[in-house]
Amino acid sequence: MTGITIIENVEKYIKGLYKKHSSDLLCYHSLEHAKEVVKVITELCDVMKISEIERENLIIAGWFHDVGYFETCSGHEELSAEYANRYLSEQNFPNDRIKQIKARILATKVPTNPANIYEKIICDADLHHLGKNDIEKRSQLFRQELENRNICKISDVDWLENSLKFLNEHTFYTDYANEKFGAQKNKNIKLFEEKLKKMTP
Repeated sequence: MTGITIIENVEKYIKGLYKKHSSDLLCYHSLEHAKEVVKVITELCDVMKISEIERENLIIAGWFHDVGYFETCSGHEELSAEYANRYLSEQNFPNDRIKQIKARILATKVPTNPANIYEKIICDADLHHLGKNDIEKRSQLFRQELENRNICKISDVDWLENSLKFLNEHTFYTDYANEKFGAQKNKNIKLFEEKLKKMTP
């Protein structure tokens, strides 16, 4: 399996998984999120002139990176990597590239600490929404997902404080992501700061 064929087959497989596991529980870590991550990975690879093989590896990792959420939240990255390992091994995909793809998936674990440019790309793609103008909607979807899965119930103030902390500690690693999403991320920080100010004495 080479070229576009592997990517097409992976996309079909992932869409099938999401259909099989379709649930209101995953209102944030949805198929739409996976599609967006793959789209931004593709943009970054184009701009940064990433080689075709590494581009494939990253796109495959992007499709697989959150499928572990079907079964667990804690440690979902490791499970996502195993999903990729199992599927790609069945397709007789090269073992060295499977290892690289698993490393890309594991790199998305928060707090992120990417070891190379490829891991920086997938980390930026995964959290690009921090620099989008619908941050409030996405934040509430994530909150709803946590509550749906009985992971936590959190007050409005605590949620805003935690969201602000995450935004302030987050870093975009590539110049492209900084240029495309950085300014809006700063606006989002100010937005949350203002909302929090109104909610606290």
